[in-house]
Amino acid sequence: MDILHLAAPCRYVPVTFALDLTMRPMLSSKYMIVAACCFLALAAQAQSSQAALDCSIGPANRSYGGVPWLVYACSDNATVVLVSAPGSPAAPFYFTFFRKNGRYSLGGEGTGARSVTDRAYSDLSALSEPEVKGLLASAKAAATSKVGK
Repeated sequence: MDILHLAAPCRYVPVTFALDLTMRPMLSSKYMIVAACCFLALAAQAQSSQAALDCSIGPANRSYGGVPWLVYACSDNATVVLVSAPGSPAAPFYFTFFRKNGRYSLGGEGTGARSVTDRAYSDLSALSEPEVKGLLASAKAAATSKVGK
C-alpha cells in the first residue's frame, strides 16, 4: 500500500467531514478535520469526482497499533477514515483508505506519537481489500445502530 503525505488547497472540491461531538476535547482535532478534508479532497480529485464527500457515517471503534481508532465511512461507499480516539497517544492523527487505480491505497497525516502511528500503519497496511470493506460495513452498522437508539 502507498502512504501519501500531501498538502494542497481545498477550496475547489466540496468535502464535508463531520465528527461526533465527543471529539471536541482536543483543540487540535479542528486542525485534523481540516487536514482530513484536504486529504479527502485530493483523493476525490484524483478520482475525478466533484461530488461532495461526507465522511460522518459511524463511528465504529477499532484498535490498531495497540490504540483505539474511530472508523468512519464516506458517502462514496468506498472511502474509510480512521481518526485517533480522544486521549490516544496517536492523537491527533487520521488514516484514510481510498480507491486508486482499482485498489485501496492508505494515507495518513497528523502529529501523534510516531512510534504509535507507525505501528497502526503497519497493522492497517496489512489489511486485505475484503477487510477494508469490512471496516466500511462496520462504520455503517455503527451509524445505523446509533440512529435506532
